[in-house]
Amino acid sequence: MQKPKISLHTNKLMGITSIELILTIFIITILSGIIIINTNEIYKKREYNEIKRIEKSVNYARNYAITSRKRTGIAFNKNEYIIYTESSENNKLNATNIKVIEKTHLDYIEVVTKLNNKDSNNFNFIFTQNGIPGIKNSSNKINELDNYNDSGAGTMYLKGRYNKYKLVVRPVSGYIKVVENYEKP
Repeated sequence: MQKPKISLHTNKLMGITSIELILTIFIITILSGIIIINTNEIYKKREYNEIKRIEKSVNYARNYAITSRKRTGIAFNKNEYIIYTESSENNKLNATNIKVIEKTHLDYIEVVTKLNNKDSNNFNFIFTQNGIPGIKNSSNKINELDNYNDSGAGTMYLKGRYNKYKLVVRPVSGYIKVVENYEKP
């Protein structure tokens, strides 16, 4: 009996058809679209969480002022904020008389506000011993804190990659509200 001849080389060309190529490109496109959509949602959620953290920090500064019976502030610049309080009882809240409670870096949110019709990235909320808010909108962060409005409210503008935010601290009560997707006047 004769064995069949097995050849390693065949005359058939190996390759892919255009339909296989199109299907492969289609599947890759769909998968990359899903990944991009999910990545955007992740960043939106992180931005939202950072805004909520800022809101809680301003509320914390107010509550700290009430419980410690010391003026307490929260100073924002473009990419970070500092919660501070007066370190002694001389009733002067200035750069040499502060104790930093917390310093936090902002990853997804940027402070943008106007000071004398110029863009400014610095903003301070200062709370009295009774939790009444005053504001200090200055370009030198913590240096001139004695000259603040004791009964003022404050509005600070923030922007993220996807949304614009307005953080409002109401006078007397110190109630804090964040408005998303606002239209700046």
